[in-house]
Amino acid sequence: MKAVFIKADQCAPEATSHGTQKRVILRGGILPDVTQVAVATLHESDVVELHSHPTMYENYFVLEGRARYIAGDETYEIAPGDFLAIPPGVPHRPVVVAGPLRFFYWGIATGGL
Repeated sequence: MKAVFIKADQCAPEATSHGTQKRVILRGGILPDVTQVAVATLHESDVVELHSHPTMYENYFVLEGRARYIAGDETYEIAPGDFLAIPPGVPHRPVVVAGPLRFFYWGIATGGL
């Protein structure tokens, strides 16, 4: 296998299933068990519905902004430099409190995809 090199700033913005924007850096099938690698930006007016992924860990590294991140029965105050991993099946959603919230995120499949 060769190294994978992608310039994130050359990835076109696209809509997420939540109606927000992301730049997909890497799609599934390139690295084992990685479903997607992306950078997303959320604004204070954006609403992400509570949702879960039955067979995927969703991992976040916050680049800028602040949010309350609801994950299951917990709420986390996230800020630049924070890392958060949401296990499969856990309902979650961010609520931006100081935007824009920009984060690097990736999914890791646990099977069944």
